[in-house]
Amino acid sequence: MRTFTFIPLFLLTVIFSLSASFSHAQVYTVGSGTTVTGSGNGGTGDTPFGTWYMDDQTQMLYLASELSAAGAPTGFVNAIGFNVTQVGSPIMQNFNIKIGFTTATSISNLQSTVAYTTVYSSSAYQTTSGWNTFNFTTPVLWNGTDNVVIDVCFDNSSYSYNSHTTADYLPGRVACYYTDNSGGSICGVYSGYSYSYRSQAAFTILSPYADDAGIGAILSPSLPTCDLDSVDIQVVVQNAGTDTLTSCDIKWQIGTGTPTSYSYSGSVNPQGGTDTVTIANYSF
Repeated sequence: MRTFTFIPLFLLTVIFSLSASFSHAQVYTVGSGTTVTGSGNGGTGDTPFGTWYMDDQTQMLYLASELSAAGAPTGFVNAIGFNVTQVGSPIMQNFNIKIGFTTATSISNLQSTVAYTTVYSSSAYQTTSGWNTFNFTTPVLWNGTDNVVIDVCFDNSSYSYNSHTTADYLPGRVACYYTDNSGGSICGVYSGYSYSYRSQAAFTILSPYADDAGIGAILSPSLPTCDLDSVDIQVVVQNAGTDTLTSCDIKWQIGTGTPTSYSYSGSVNPQGGTDTVTIANYSF
């Protein structure tokens, strides 16, 4: 049985009567790492840890074909790692990693049209020698066909020298924007330039369950609102499993009230399919 819980205004839980098939997370390394990002203190545009400048946002494109060649299955990406060969400074403040998916096979600047999910955040991060692994707070489903964009950004008020990583010479697979901006962040400024040395990356991927679904979104009630007399409770059921979802129980609860069950039936496509459902009407 799989249970998913969200706690906004009310509680929602999806419960399956079928048992899930379990699998183990494995690490899949993309890139041979035959070179390193930049040299000396330079090469800021190629390293995701470019502390030679105060602020840096780097995006690296990893093709689906490369992941598949490394043996990676369709599944949830729940960590990413980079192999540091030279530890730089200062500590990276407001450090964030995002992941997005695209059909593009090369990038010449930072990608603004990709839908990103922030998967790792730290108020301060210092690289260490060897593999630096970042465990995601929000695992993200890779569908096995889209190319993957990893976005790394930080916001410092001082600079010193870069951390370098093992890399491969792949023009058009890296884009970066960096500057000395002591007064604010450049994260989300989609400009920059194309670079050629892409960091070797270790993807931790958990193969999907056969039966695996949850609440992808709560559409109604939409907060904040004053219209709470009689409101449809509307949710998006999302199927992340490898089997077609045909039925499940959705349990919902208002505050500390009695949980109520809604029996869903339908047909939701595997691995990313969704269905919008009105599970009740409630007078607040």
